[in-house]
Amino acid sequence: MKRLFLLLTVTALCLAALPQTSQAQYYGGGQWLGVDLTLLAGPLGIGVSYENGFDKEFGITADVRYFSWEQNTSNGISVDRSIIYPQVGASYHFQPQNQIDPFAGAQIGFMIYSSDASDLPAGENFKDQRSSSFTISLNGGTRYFFTPKIAGKAMLEFIFGADDYQGDFDEAVFFSLGAEFSL
Repeated sequence: MKRLFLLLTVTALCLAALPQTSQAQYYGGGQWLGVDLTLLAGPLGIGVSYENGFDKEFGITADVRYFSWEQNTSNGISVDRSIIYPQVGASYHFQPQNQIDPFAGAQIGFMIYSSDASDLPAGENFKDQRSSSFTISLNGGTRYFFTPKIAGKAMLEFIFGADDYQGDFDEAVFFSLGAEFSL
């Protein structure tokens, strides 16, 4: 996973360095590719995001996040858990054409959970768990354009989801920090 993250980061930097005319702000018709770290969700998540400037103030967004962690159960079994979280949505940009770009948006997504255990002690049994949940999220944040092609981004996201494994309704708060590159 670290290699994938490194490859995506290097690719985004190379694309951002290509010679082209670009503005140092959000604008209709623009495209941005980003990488981010999600901080307030238990395990640290990594992600890739994309936004297309649909018009002067509205953007169409897509992103994928990945979380992975190890958890020890009460009987001493080590369980590897992971979440893959793709989303699509839209963002409204309050100050288009500015170096500071505050935005708010909504997304729909699908969390895919998995867990498995290896190296079980003799006689122990662990059922691999797979589940998913449909999510709706509201977010807000800001981008700051350091150069015409590179911006820093901070975003707070409130997520509502229906978990098909536990059969209940869950919510979560994510805080993400990242970098975005104009394409």
